[in-house]
Amino acid sequence: MVLKFSGSKQRLYIVRDNELNVYNTDSYTLGFSEENNYSSSSIDLQKGDLIYLFTDGYVDQFGGEKGKKFKYTRFRELLLSVANFSMDKQKEIIENTIGNWMKGESFHHEQIDDISVVGFKV
Repeated sequence: MVLKFSGSKQRLYIVRDNELNVYNTDSYTLGFSEENNYSSSSIDLQKGDLIYLFTDGYVDQFGGEKGKKFKYTRFRELLLSVANFSMDKQKEIIENTIGNWMKGESFHHEQIDDISVVGFKV
C-alpha cells in the first residue's frame, strides 16, 4: 500500500476523506536534457484513496463565455465534487465538464493541447 512515483511538471493529486492532497513533482521538462536526475517519492496509501494523474491540457484549455483557461482551482474543485461517484461516473462528468467548457450555445473553443486525466481508486 505504498505508491512510488516520479513526475515532471504536473503534480499528483490524492483525494482522501473528502480532502484533496497535492504532491509536487520535479520542475524539469521531459526530453530536453539527459542530465536531469528525477527524484522519486513514496506515499503511504489507504483503502479508498483516489489518485489522479493528468496533463496540463485540461487546466490550460480555453472555454466559457469569456474564453478563459479552466485552471487548477476549478480542476481541483471538480475532482473533489466527483470523488464519491463510481470511477465510470467520474469519467463521464470529467469529460462532459471540459466539453461544456469548450462549447456552449454562444461560444466554441478549439482544443489546444492533449487532454489526459487518469484516475484510480485503491
